[in-house]
Amino acid sequence: MDKRQHSPAAERNKQPILEVLQRLLPPRGSALEIAAGAGQHAVHFAAGLPGWTWQPSDPDAAARASIAGWVEAAGLPNLRAPIELDVMDTPWAGIGTVDAIYCANMLHISPWATCAALMRGAAQHLSRDGLLLTYGPYFIDGQPPAEGNLAFDADLRARQATWGVRQLADVVAEAARCGLALRERVAMPANNFTLVFERSVKPAQTIPTPEQAIAQTRAWVDRAVIGLNLCPFAKAVQSKNQIRYVVSDATDADRLLAALCDELTRLAGTPADEIDTTLLIHPWALGDFVDFNDFLDAAEAAVAALGHEGVLQVASFHPDYRFADTEPDDVTNATNRSPYPTLHLLREDSVARAVAAFPQSETIVDSNMRTLRLLGPDGWAALRLQCLADARRA
Repeated sequence: MDKRQHSPAAERNKQPILEVLQRLLPPRGSALEIAAGAGQHAVHFAAGLPGWTWQPSDPDAAARASIAGWVEAAGLPNLRAPIELDVMDTPWAGIGTVDAIYCANMLHISPWATCAALMRGAAQHLSRDGLLLTYGPYFIDGQPPAEGNLAFDADLRARQATWGVRQLADVVAEAARCGLALRERVAMPANNFTLVFERSVKPAQTIPTPEQAIAQTRAWVDRAVIGLNLCPFAKAVQSKNQIRYVVSDATDADRLLAALCDELTRLAGTPADEIDTTLLIHPWALGDFVDFNDFLDAAEAAVAALGHEGVLQVASFHPDYRFADTEPDDVTNATNRSPYPTLHLLREDSVARAVAAFPQSETIVDSNMRTLRLLGPDGWAALRLQCLADARRA
């Protein structure tokens, strides 16, 4: 039995949308289609983008059956079988890094919360230069709404109160909260638009899962911080499992500050033999080192505001860390270069005890600089590869 569904609207708009995709996307890549519906778009786009692997998804079983029918009939090598995916799921299970996420006609026929969920998922799964593309009708501030869109909006809300044509400004604001910016708005037939979002700040590297971020950070602590003896005090707390590794899903400075305050409170209220120090890893926020460095003033202010001044302190690591008066490619910057932007929460009494127990602690910085110069850029690059290999085995 042929389970393929047929959408006249999808048949009409598939070619104009494909032309936009062909203009915006590079020759090769991987794409995830959210709420793929009948499956006509997936087949048409995979055929028109032969260098792209196209993965359709939908939460509805009948829709997936329809997509599967279209996939089978098309027989395209770059078009995958549909998968079950609901944007409201946390996390998006089984989804790795993709170069484009495409979502048509979902935002107006689903609750508003799906917009935030789509933006969060895109921020977590898009590659460094990946794009999120949405298609559908939008109301635009300062522009008279099309009569057809007003009638469509009224019909949607009559059917379901949580549905409706969305305000473009609201969609853009949700994207911004997740570190995505509107790059382009493309007018389409029948009063629709294709919206093109990209990262407002490029992450230092491909976005990981939380488990991957922790595994890579652990490997860096073992091989770089401890292995190169950059911090003589780290080995004891690592071996005693007294380092708390935690990944924040913050995508902006405000959310990261809230996460930092939570972790400062947790550390202050937990015995040192359980958590001596915390590494707060935040892959999705402050990928730009200048922004990260500016944030440290807010971090210090948070320590004081919480009453932890003289008790706790915050140190910093970043993939693009740069000391004052050094060139970006100076290998000595690597003493503070972590796999992902990371805030290090320390107990001042633990630091004081460690310094007192270590002879000539004032020489640590100079010693670290000598170590990195001897290692050299090639040696540091090799060590980073070893860390990645360790993390994959973890």
